Amino acid sequence: MKKGYIIEEINRILDFELEEGIFKLNPKQRARIFEAKEEYKAGKVLSENEANKQIQEWLTSFQATSSVQNVMVSINYTSSPLTAPTNPSPSPW
Repeated sequence: MKKGYIIEEINRILDFELEEGIFKLNPKQRARIFEAKEEYKAGKVLSENEANKQIQEWLTSFQATSSVQNVMVSINYTSSPLTAPTNPSPSPW
């Protein structure tokens, strides 16, 4: 009996997308859904190819920015001055 219950629970969890029910949305969520429907009606949509292209451009841009930041951080942590400053400024910390 325990195994049957476990299998039923697994099926219930896996089939959550098939469940019907009422979803309670807050006013902000309802407004956003209404806005999205209006955008769709107005033809403000992207094809799958265009959406993928924009995502790829964003990821490439993000990766390039991230790489530059990583290099800069790496330089800051790995470079050391050859000589210590003669009159170091006091630390603000």
